[in-house]
Amino acid sequence: MRIIVASDSHGDTESLEKLCTKHRDADYILFLGDGEGDVECVRDRNPSFPLVAVKGNCDMYCSEPNDKLLSLDGMTIFMTHGHNYSVKYTTDLLETAALQLGANVILFGHTHYPLCQWKGDYWLANPGSLGHPKDGIKRYLIIDSVSNGAYCYLSELK
Repeated sequence: MRIIVASDSHGDTESLEKLCTKHRDADYILFLGDGEGDVECVRDRNPSFPLVAVKGNCDMYCSEPNDKLLSLDGMTIFMTHGHNYSVKYTTDLLETAALQLGANVILFGHTHYPLCQWKGDYWLANPGSLGHPKDGIKRYLIIDSVSNGAYCYLSELK
């Protein structure tokens, strides 16, 4: 199973569509908020595309929940935008909440900085930003299911 994770497109629908086209064979695309209009455009143009999203702090009229817990191919994935967990300062609150729910992959956005870290028992990852990356490089995350859980890594959108 292959899962693509993106976040923070902030109106850059073109980049989100480019990512979805590039990975049209992915089993899921997870979007971590701040791009509700971009997500709706992609869904309107590709209604059967497996796009799962959560609400970001800039998604004012979004009906998506703040957090989602997914069980996919042996992975328990906690996804959130992160603003409700103060992730710009620390990931401690987020990690504690997600681990209490049994997550072995913890995904967040909001900071616009990419992160992909194996913490011994779980992955902690942020794909960065498709719309306004702090370092100017549009990134996303790839999660591949493997026999013992998941393998995560960052990739650039070119």
